[in-house]
Amino acid sequence: METQLTSRQAVAKRMNDLLKERKITLYKFAQDVGILYDTLKKIKLSDSKSVSIDIVIQIASGFNMSLAQFVDDPVFNEDNLKL
Repeated sequence: METQLTSRQAVAKRMNDLLKERKITLYKFAQDVGILYDTLKKIKLSDSKSVSIDIVIQIASGFNMSLAQFVDDPVFNEDNLKL
């Protein structure tokens, strides 16, 4: 990965990749997971100032994943993140 991402951008990328892979719309995902669509849209577009761990856990759960499974992706490797 060429560009380093912030942690919120990494969460957005992982979520977007999973939505695309599973062919789920953001709106449908928001309904299924119980997070406001506007909140997820801000995360998806990296418009949110931060993403709480509680929201990340809910997102992971919405994909039927543990938090560990959600972050087990190269996008979260230290070398790819701006810390």
